[in-house]
Amino acid sequence: MGTSQTQEKMLQARDLIKAQKYTEARKILKTIDHPKAREWLAKIDEIELGDPFAASAPAIRPISIPQVSPEVEAARTKSYTNAAVIVLVLYFLLWLPGLIANIMYVREAHQTEKTAGQSLPGVKALEFLQVVGIVPVFVAIVLVVISLILAPSIAAINENIIRSL
Repeated sequence: MGTSQTQEKMLQARDLIKAQKYTEARKILKTIDHPKAREWLAKIDEIELGDPFAASAPAIRPISIPQVSPEVEAARTKSYTNAAVIVLVLYFLLWLPGLIANIMYVREAHQTEKTAGQSLPGVKALEFLQVVGIVPVFVAIVLVVISLILAPSIAAINENIIRSL
C-alpha cells in the first residue's frame, strides 16, 4: 500500500474516530500496516472496552443490605396468635375481662405492626374476636330496648285477649 493511500485511510479513520464511529474506524485501521494505526486501534479498544489494568477501573462493590434496627426486627418476629387464644378462653370464662384483654392486645398489635411495617400473625384473629365479643352485647342491648318499648303494647294486647275469653 502506498504512502498516499495510507495517509488517506489514516485521515478517514481520524475523522471517524472524531465522530465516535469506532467500528468503521477499526475496519479501516485493520487494513493499514503502520505503527500509528496499531496505536489508534489500541486506543479505540481502550475507549470502547476500557483498560482492564487501569487504576480507575470501576471496582466491584458488594450489595448493600439496608440495616434494620433491633426494635423493628423484634417487632417483625412478634406473633399475636397466642394472645388470640388467651382472649378466646377469657371470653368463655368471663366476658368483660376477655373484652378488656382483647382491646389491649389489639391496640398493642396495631402499634407493633406500625413499627414492623408489615402485618403480623394473629392480629386479624384478635380483630375478629373483638367483633364477635362486642356484637352479641349490642344485639342483647337492642333486644332489651325493643322489649321495653313494646312491653306496654304487648301488655295491652294480653289484657284484651284475657278479657275476650
